[in-house]
Amino acid sequence: MFRSPDVLISGFDIFCVKERKKRQGRNLLTGESMILKERKVVTLKKASIIYEEKRTLSAKFNHPQSDDYLNYESTIRIKDSGKTPVEMILKFDGTYPYAAPMPPEKHKIKAPAILDLFSKMDRWFKKHGYVIQ
Repeated sequence: MFRSPDVLISGFDIFCVKERKKRQGRNLLTGESMILKERKVVTLKKASIIYEEKRTLSAKFNHPQSDDYLNYESTIRIKDSGKTPVEMILKFDGTYPYAAPMPPEKHKIKAPAILDLFSKMDRWFKKHGYVIQ
């Protein structure tokens, strides 16, 4: 593991090897000062965003006599690693519905793949009685 600078394990972020310099430390039991040797440690590096897109998403209340629509500003982000590298942040942006129930104004959906994200988003809107347009 110490031969390669970075290690990517599927489902996690990126593990990196860093070298720590020689430094002054102390023994926690006795309290005496001591010099700590140079060593290599494994650290966790957060995934970086490789794609980001903002769009307006519209949904209609699923009732034949209703003309209520919702507009959400959606931000889709795809990271280079992690357990759920795809996420969508929904933020309400529009007029409130007249007779239809109002879903939460902010919501975050995470998924392992883009197709899973859209199926989760569709289920979330259907749970509140709306259909994506």
